[in-house]
Amino acid sequence: MGTVADLVCGSFRRIGVIESNALPTPEDLRDGFARLKGMLGMWRLQRLTVPVWVRAAGVTLTPGKASYTIGPGGDFNVPRPAQPTALQWILSDQNVNPPWDTLLTPLTAEQYFAIPQKTLTAPYPQFIRYQPLYDNATAGWKLGCGGIWLYPVPTQPNLFLTSVVPWAVNDPVNVTDTFIVPDGYDLPLMDNLACVLWPEWRAGVPIDPQLRDNADTGLYWIKTANVKPSELAIDPMWSSFAAAPSILIPEVPSTPVTGPTGTEWVAD
Repeated sequence: MGTVADLVCGSFRRIGVIESNALPTPEDLRDGFARLKGMLGMWRLQRLTVPVWVRAAGVTLTPGKASYTIGPGGDFNVPRPAQPTALQWILSDQNVNPPWDTLLTPLTAEQYFAIPQKTLTAPYPQFIRYQPLYDNATAGWKLGCGGIWLYPVPTQPNLFLTSVVPWAVNDPVNVTDTFIVPDGYDLPLMDNLACVLWPEWRAGVPIDPQLRDNADTGLYWIKTANVKPSELAIDPMWSSFAAAPSILIPEVPSTPVTGPTGTEWVAD
């Protein structure tokens, strides 16, 4: 993939707004860029358009501090997670070598609010609550950052908190940026953006069914490639039946006899 402008221009060509050797007006390019970022935001909300999960940058916890911010410019200086319920939080105890990792149990807002003593302290936290925030109405929070709360409030030093987050295609900053995407995303991005642009730039004209089919097919293959197979867990109680004799089909004693085709077995 080339630049963001190449992608947007390709989408405009797909809907017949510009010729193959032409460029959109600066206004159309800017609007198309905005539609692209909006579409990418929708894709980040979908589990199967996320190509990879990564362990994001973390932060060393301050003993006695209960809450932190996550987002650009926050304590966790990473993009704010688009799928809060999909997060996994890992507490790494740096006091031992090698460090000891523990998964924290996530709490819903209702579960956290039901805790009677939220400032209770302990050497290590066991639970975590994440809340996406969208403004700075809450005193002390950075604009556009989410917030996390730990319970109990940890007092042990040298604790490092990080998260495993879905890492999707993030918004480019400028239309001149080189747009690097996973293998196979190029054409589906262009076709799906073309479908997003169609109602506004081709108003009153039914969308091209071939374009719609191509966009849907490309998105289907992206989602198929991002399916993560799960291992089938079998309760040992059930697997133990494999070595046990059948209780439904009784064993019938038999005796070998010599027949015209060789040794045969007949019931006693």
